Amino acid sequence: MTTAPHFASSPLTIAVVLGSIRKGRLSERPAHLIAERIEAAGHTVRFIDLRILPLPFTMKKKRPSSTPMCSPLKRC
Repeated sequence: MTTAPHFASSPLTIAVVLGSIRKGRLSERPAHLIAERIEAAGHTVRFIDLRILPLPFTMKKKRPSSTPMCSPLKRC
C-alpha cells in the first residue's frame, strides 16, 4: 500500500526561469502566465532571467570566474 507524498502547508517560493536570451524571445508571456497561476495558488514566484544574469555565454569582457553567476539561483 502506497501513500500520497506529504507536502508542506506553507507557501513555496517557485523559480520561473526565462531560458532564452535571444532578442525578440517569446518566453516572457508564458512565464508571466505561469507566475499568475502559481501566485493564485498562494505561492511566491521568483523570476530568473538568463538574459540579465552574468553568465559566461552572455558576458563579453568579464571573465566568468570574476562574477558570482549563481547567487540568484541560490536564493530560491
